[in-house]
Amino acid sequence: DEPPTLDAFAVEPVTGDWVTFRGASHRSGYRDVRSITAPRVRWSVSVGVQGYANSPIVTSDAIYVASQGEHHNMGDPRDGVYKLDPATGAVQWHFKTDNDVNGSLLIGSLLVVGGDQRTLIGIDVTTGRERWRVEQECQIYHVPALHDGKLAWIRRDTAGALTLVDPETGTVDGELDCYRSERGAT
Repeated sequence: DEPPTLDAFAVEPVTGDWVTFRGASHRSGYRDVRSITAPRVRWSVSVGVQGYANSPIVTSDAIYVASQGEHHNMGDPRDGVYKLDPATGAVQWHFKTDNDVNGSLLIGSLLVVGGDQRTLIGIDVTTGRERWRVEQECQIYHVPALHDGKLAWIRRDTAGALTLVDPETGTVDGELDCYRSERGAT
């Protein structure tokens, strides 16, 4: 076999809004824009600890920041998600959670977050109010993904199972046992 060429590793740049960890569903983090050579700080706001998967969601009219609170792995008043005005940094709303939020995904007017509180939560981006909540038996340590119109995330309490959720209703639509499926088991 021939080794792969560089073209085999090419990814499309993220275009439009930055809606999830590393920008888009392919999570390349690549954006085809000119480099910022002289950055200026226009505003700053303290929202707590930012973990590895807490990439801000950036749209033309809002910035959504998932927070692990003032102290990582300890419930405190800053845990949750903040909606910020991109021009001023003003906090438009704060959705408080009981513990760290470990990632977020924007789907239209729905912001989906998961975290140490063992829930996947759908939040209305206009009001900052909860639309639905899915309780889990394990913490959610990474960002949910959109797959075939369903939210999916790997559960840490099983050997590679994906939980599937309807993003409109928050209804669990089943599980896929990826670990066993790859090995031919049913």
